[in-house]
Amino acid sequence: MDPERAAWASGEANAWLLALIADQLAEGNWQRQGKKNARKPDPVQRPGEKKKGAVFGSEPIKVSEFDEWWDSAE
Repeated sequence: MDPERAAWASGEANAWLLALIADQLAEGNWQRQGKKNARKPDPVQRPGEKKKGAVFGSEPIKVSEFDEWWDSAE
């Protein structure tokens, strides 16, 4: 298959286009609000992109370990 058409045929580009459309609509609506202190909309997460935000630790701990930690704070 032609490489230029492969992404369209497989549907790979559809998720990216939908995210782009959603971002543009949200930004347009934000601009038309006319509020000076309105928060700018967050972009839609793209396929394959890692989630943004706070990450605490790398893996869960056992309940008994948590209980020990919690009780030691007193």
